[in-house]
This record gives sequence, structure tokens and C-alpha cells, in this order.
Amino acid sequence: ELDGVAAPEGSNMAIGVALSNDGVHWGRVEGGYSSGAILEPDDDEVFVGWPQVVQASADMWHMYYHALQKSTGRFAIGVASSSNCVEWTRRDGYILEASADETAFDAGGVSARCVVREHGKWLMFFEGIDQSGTHSIGLARSADGLSWTRSAEPVFSPSTVPGSWDGASVARPWVVPCGDGSARLYFVGRSDDGTQGIGAADSAGSDWSAFTRCAGAAA
Repeated sequence: ELDGVAAPEGSNMAIGVALSNDGVHWGRVEGGYSSGAILEPDDDEVFVGWPQVVQASADMWHMYYHALQKSTGRFAIGVASSSNCVEWTRRDGYILEASADETAFDAGGVSARCVVREHGKWLMFFEGIDQSGTHSIGLARSADGLSWTRSAEPVFSPSTVPGSWDGASVARPWVVPCGDGSARLYFVGRSDDGTQGIGAADSAGSDWSAFTRCAGAAA
């Protein structure tokens, strides 16, 4: 339950792993939990999901995920580490939670994210939710992939053009580094009537903290 209300059907998610020799045929690998999962929600979580694995060193990987907390009703981002990508150890606490500033773009929680290692730097583009339910995209930086510092303002926000297809929210960031040092951001946008589409935006050259829309929307 979440604040006394039963969680929606299908929300009790956990994270599993599968292996393949060709990228087409896959076989599940039994994790350490009785369910076969490699990571399950704890007592204060409705679910853990949306995993992304990033190699930190020759023999260490970090898996980033987000969870919905029962006690706060907000999303938070966590990390687990592994030396073999099958047995994972969850790090205590969360690496990113809702901002303590009630007026911040991410005061309502942080969720889907894309972690990128570029030129020795760790960057996390994440979905932030404000108190009114509007979704924007923020940026956090790290030296080791474990301790993160976020920027106070979003790096990408809903369009201000009246009637825009992405004027209500922008979410689900995915960043692709380009050969010239720039980056392209793919995102899901939502209009005021609830219609969703996929768009893209390009960084201001090597400055990955500013993006300009270049395409959208693909329904």
C-alpha cells in the first residue's frame, strides 16, 4: 500500500537478469532472491525498476535504478554494485532523492535516468517531478559514480510554445554522445491533452547542460 491505498496492479516490480550468446536468444539467470530476482524492493518500497548498468572499472559494474517509496510517495534513485553482473549488492540509502527545496523542479521526486561516462566524468540526466506534477530533466555530476551533486535548475524543460506537443512534461531522458564532442538527448514529451511522443534535442556543443530541440514528435 501507498498512504493506505493499494498499489496499482503490476507495480510490484523487481529486477532480473538474462544472458545471451547472440543478443537474440536469452535465458534467465536465477538471482539471489527466492523469486529469482537480482534486486527486490525493500519494506519501504513499492517497486525497484528501470535498471541501467554502467561499467565502473575492469571488474566492477554499477546498476542504477529507481524506486517508489511508500513512506513519502516519491521516487528516488539508488545504485547496486557487482563484480559479475549477477550478484548485486545494494548501496545503503539513495544516491538521489527529492529536493528539500519545495519549489525545486525535482521536489516531487526523481526517477528515470541515463548515466553517461564521458572524458572521465560521470553525468546523470534524470527525470525530476515538481510539486505540481510537471516533469523536467535535470543533471547531476559525480567523480566516482556513487556520490552525486545535482544542478539546481533543469537542463531541459517543457516547451513554452502554446499548444506544443511537449508543453506539459518532458521525461525519460537518454543521452547519446556524438563524435564532435556534443550530445543528443532523446526524450518523451507530453502535451496538455495527455498525448505523448518522442523528441530529440542537441547540446550546445561540448556544453551538455544546455539543449535545443531538433526533432519531435514521433508518435
